[in-house]
Amino acid sequence: MPRLAKAVAALPTRAELLVTEAYPGSTAHSVLLIRPDGHLVTVMTGCRPTELYAYADLARGGPPSAVQDRVPH
Repeated sequence: MPRLAKAVAALPTRAELLVTEAYPGSTAHSVLLIRPDGHLVTVMTGCRPTELYAYADLARGGPPSAVQDRVPH
């Protein structure tokens, strides 16, 4: 759990880590990435920070620098 908490804290956006005993349709040690609007982005098995960051980028529309590049100045 400490590795997952560290990975979540390192995300370049506000994130919250919730731990539950069970989630419908998932197996033990599943990591679910859910957008603020409740849309399920992905389900991963175990803590793989690189994969978590890639899916978080996908959910945001790209890596932080790509998202900032699209914002009008």
